[in-house]
Amino acid sequence: MRSEIEELRRRLAETEEVFEALCSGAMDDSPEPAAPGTNVVSSGDMGVSSENTIDETRCAATTSGRFASNQGTDSYYAFFENSPVPLWEDNYSHIKDFIEARRREGVEDFRDYFGKHPDAVKTCAGLLQIVDVNFAAMRLHGADSKEMLLGNLSAIFTEDSWRVFGEQLVAIAEKRSVVEAECVTQTIDGVEVPVYLKWAVLPGAEETLERVQVATWDITDHRRVQQQLVESEEKFRSLYEQSPVAIQLYDLRGNLIRVNPKTLELFGLENLDFLTNFNFWDDPKLSPEAGAELKKGNSVQISAEFDFDSAKEQLQFPTNRSGTIDLDMHVVPFRINDETIGYVVEILETTAQKQAERELIRLAEERQLALNELSENQRIREQAEYIARAGSWELNIATRDLKWSSSMYEVFGVRFQKPTFDLVRSLIHPDDLPWWEENVEHMTRKGSGPFEYDYRIVRPDGAIAWIHSVVEVVCNDIGGPLKFVGMAQDITERKSTEEELRRIEWLLTKSMSGIMQEFDRQPAYGDLTELNECRLIADAVGRESLHDIAVELMSLLGTSISVYESNGDYACRLLYSDWCRCLDQSSRDLCDTIDNREALRSGKWIHHLQSWDHAAASAIECGRPVNHVSSCGSRVYAVPIRAGDDVVGAISVWERVPKFHSELFNKIAKEYRVDVEVLRQAASSYKARPKYIIEMAKEHVASSARLIGEIVERRRSEAKYRATQQQLLEQQNEAKLRVEAELELTQQKLVRKTRLAAVGQLSGSIAHELRNPLGALRTAAYYLKNYGLNDDAKSRRFLDVIDRQTARADQIINNLLEMTRAKEPVTEQVDLRDILDDALSSTEGVSGVKVSVVIEPDPFMLHVDAGQFRQVLSNLIRNAIQAMGGKGQISFNATCHESVNVICVRDIGPGIPEELRDNLFEPLVTSKATGTGLGLSICRQIVQRHGGQIDVIENEKPGACFRISLPFQDA
Repeated sequence: MRSEIEELRRRLAETEEVFEALCSGAMDDSPEPAAPGTNVVSSGDMGVSSENTIDETRCAATTSGRFASNQGTDSYYAFFENSPVPLWEDNYSHIKDFIEARRREGVEDFRDYFGKHPDAVKTCAGLLQIVDVNFAAMRLHGADSKEMLLGNLSAIFTEDSWRVFGEQLVAIAEKRSVVEAECVTQTIDGVEVPVYLKWAVLPGAEETLERVQVATWDITDHRRVQQQLVESEEKFRSLYEQSPVAIQLYDLRGNLIRVNPKTLELFGLENLDFLTNFNFWDDPKLSPEAGAELKKGNSVQISAEFDFDSAKEQLQFPTNRSGTIDLDMHVVPFRINDETIGYVVEILETTAQKQAERELIRLAEERQLALNELSENQRIREQAEYIARAGSWELNIATRDLKWSSSMYEVFGVRFQKPTFDLVRSLIHPDDLPWWEENVEHMTRKGSGPFEYDYRIVRPDGAIAWIHSVVEVVCNDIGGPLKFVGMAQDITERKSTEEELRRIEWLLTKSMSGIMQEFDRQPAYGDLTELNECRLIADAVGRESLHDIAVELMSLLGTSISVYESNGDYACRLLYSDWCRCLDQSSRDLCDTIDNREALRSGKWIHHLQSWDHAAASAIECGRPVNHVSSCGSRVYAVPIRAGDDVVGAISVWERVPKFHSELFNKIAKEYRVDVEVLRQAASSYKARPKYIIEMAKEHVASSARLIGEIVERRRSEAKYRATQQQLLEQQNEAKLRVEAELELTQQKLVRKTRLAAVGQLSGSIAHELRNPLGALRTAAYYLKNYGLNDDAKSRRFLDVIDRQTARADQIINNLLEMTRAKEPVTEQVDLRDILDDALSSTEGVSGVKVSVVIEPDPFMLHVDAGQFRQVLSNLIRNAIQAMGGKGQISFNATCHESVNVICVRDIGPGIPEELRDNLFEPLVTSKATGTGLGLSICRQIVQRHGGQIDVIENEKPGACFRISLPFQDA
């Protein structure tokens, strides 16, 4: 702020020099000052005026203007008018006379005098004459002209103006020629303007004060900057003292100048006494590289640890803290006018931060694992959404901001774009939109949920789809709704299926009695089945059975059905729909005869012609189903009836009733000579069937034709039918015997499992009791062998027998326990060759046999419990060695066939007796005189627990072959 004031003074001084130069040539031409009593009441730039002389002041503006126009040189006034500094030129001569008069009256202290006589100040203001003002002064006070400014002097005058005017009067009394001050004036509109003012007597007018110049400068911005500077200094001081960061100030030599309270708190000190001897450059934590950077004027960052305990012991550091802390120090050169005068050190304790960083690293690792899991879950969810044709979404209730998963684009059938609430709203079916919007408002009001609702949308391609939504309302702490979270699923296919199921339900629940009543309601012309002369189908099947077939088919189609003999006679006929009855009766009326036989032969009975001549007769002739499109727009479907190799008749049905079409119905009305409205009403009473129902009905027609044919054929060959029935009875008996045999086998297995459970309980209870005496025998044999009978060869041989038999007994106990424990395998990826090598090395008697191993691929990796699978191989190897008498060859072969790992173990012993093969893996079943029958049972349990199986396979060569099959699992 001071520098700005100094700059202002400098610029004013330059302006004064120019004025002095210009005034020196204009003084001789200056007009005489106005005489006292002209009543021009002003106070320079301050706008001082007495309220009772405002009118006289306005008059003085004109006088001043004329006075100004008569001034000296043009150059002076050109500079005066256009100066950027607001300038006033005033005549203070009468004021000087007033002050000198008071001096003669004995007034010495004019500051005290004017302070006690404010009326004298106003009197002096009335004696002041304004010579001229420039444009800058007009702009400062918001005036459009000099006349406006001089006519509103009272408006720009403030209390502060009186104070500065009083200082001017004191300066005149003390014979000073310059007054500088800051004060507040205002514009004509009353807006206050802070200004810097300089009141100066122009050269040559020191005695008379006829020419005094008042310069002002708007310092509004300077005041604002000054206030901001004061506030900044206070804020900086407050921040420095209250900073949570320790701050230290050092001079260039490294001596500590000042620290803030946080420094003392950080290092646990009560005062600066200990730190005053500390030199910044001697700190070992400041590396030579960092020191060089500081001397270059660059800031440096230092991270270090501070050990309070060590500092107390080695430096007698007077701290009340203990332990070690982490510090981050930021050293910054302190500059003034680009010159480094010291250093500022900011010290921040980062102990908690370092611990937090380690915790953040741990959390980041956990977060990464969670993100990986989330990514996998997201992938699964997206796959599930794709399969279910569903998607998830979230809507902010306040902002209507919508987010959804990628599958939602397919659900709504829109291209990839930013989802919006308006986009979804635009897709809602017009008929569902009011209800949909009402439902959104209902969910917003009610909150919570879940809400489930179905609605239709119209996709951009025009297709109508059904959407099922489930919505939850997420609320804030006070229960206000925040957002909707939900899912949307395309259920168009489900809705279509439901609609079709409803139609089927209607068809299935439709009263059969209504259809049966149609048989009793014969047409007006009578029952055509009475004209049947062939009677083959009618007599073989019977009237009731034919009626049942017709009723079943009409429950699906609801049109009409005819069952024909091979010559065209009606075996059964049912006109169910109003449409078929209308066309049949109308075309019958065209025959012009009451005799039905003649009407049938007339060729005018159009409905009969469409059903028989164009459909059923063609099917009988060609021997296969016929589809005929009638002239009335309906399809007629006919299926031949076969009895053995003979075609004995046909079934003819009308598939559907056409929908109303004016051109078609007018054509039918003309052909059948019936009113169009009658046709329309007859057609409208028909309930349309879905396509697959019609297809189902056609299949029923074919099956009914086969059934009728079979009935006819059965009547012709009842003996064959009875033989077939007898055969079915025999098959039932055979199945019964097979079930009984399987039941018996199951019972036997249950008995064996019960027996095995009993063995398990017994073995668990006696294992301890058996092992104690066995241990005693083994210990006694060891003692006798080493200390008692070591010289007697025969005794040593029998002691070896004791050792072998006690080991065998111990193995039997282990097998019993292993068989009953059913320990679950702990699987891992292992190489079969490693397991096989361990099994061979741990099995007695292997050295006497030849071992052949073929493994492909090699390594052959298995996902098994290595210990349990080693036991399986050891049992098989031990059995093979015992079967071969300790000599021979064992072959191992391992391959992978169709995702199944197959391992075969072969020997060249006597093989497995045929009578033992079925029960070989059962407990206590063995072919060896000294065997326990537990080894293979344990093998099967272990393999089955691995999801595989073990069995004996046929071996082309002598010996036994065991095959182990395990499911393949990729590593």
